[in-house]
Amino acid sequence: MRDVDDTGPDPTEATRTIIVAPARTRAVSLEEKQRRTSELLGWNDSILAGQVSPSTRKQYTEDFFDYLRFARNAQAALDSAIFSQWRTDLVERIYLVPDKESPGEMLEKQLSPNTINRMLAAVRHMMMEAEEKKLIPPGTFEQFNRVRGVSVKGLKDRLKPVRGKNKTEYRDVPLTREAYAAIQAWLTARPIESLYIFTRFDGRGEDAHARLSAEPLTRQGAWKIIKGYAVRIGLPDVKPHDLRRLVGTELAKKNPRVGQLVLGHASIETFYKHYVLDEIPEGATEGLY
Repeated sequence: MRDVDDTGPDPTEATRTIIVAPARTRAVSLEEKQRRTSELLGWNDSILAGQVSPSTRKQYTEDFFDYLRFARNAQAALDSAIFSQWRTDLVERIYLVPDKESPGEMLEKQLSPNTINRMLAAVRHMMMEAEEKKLIPPGTFEQFNRVRGVSVKGLKDRLKPVRGKNKTEYRDVPLTREAYAAIQAWLTARPIESLYIFTRFDGRGEDAHARLSAEPLTRQGAWKIIKGYAVRIGLPDVKPHDLRRLVGTELAKKNPRVGQLVLGHASIETFYKHYVLDEIPEGATEGLY
């Protein structure tokens, strides 16, 4: 069998993968990954055409190619035992990346559980589609589907990475215990694998499980759900930004500095301008001495 990449690790050896972040010019292009995948298996991400968004399809290609590099050949790539070994490799894998604060130094980074589960889900989805199109032996997907993901503590102890408006970098913001517990319960109960936490329902009908999609819930869909609950509790005029204002106003009463960090304002002055109330609260001078 032809190897997809001679630089990949031997899956029969119990070694820990250490990857030094390559220069952009040395990275394998998406088109090259698609070509190599097709050359190795006889098919590639084109089997997903029209089923997922272009961005999701691109991510599937990237993740699936990482798996193929680990498997090295077509026979191994269709072996669920190799898939399980790849899962272990992802958990233990170390990336050495340049330390921006200390030029010349390298930092050790590991993949988050969320990233690992996304990569595992991408391979499962590709195998499912390939089997449905009779491109791989029957029962292959069932074997791959038995390899479970890792614990979704990738929310970093109730921290969730978000990116604000007009921002290019992600930052961590805290989730409440209730929100964290609800998300964990949803991910455990959800009957499909997806790259996304919040997924949508397609079509209409009473069988919600049958309509559940692996595609992400849209911004409009999310707001429609929130709006529905707001109406039910007697707040029909609630707007999306009101939720942010509520958090900012409440945190301003407790600790403006924390409020600034949670909302992502560049300066404390901006937070004070929008969220710190000018009114003098009743009893403000009580208990000073």
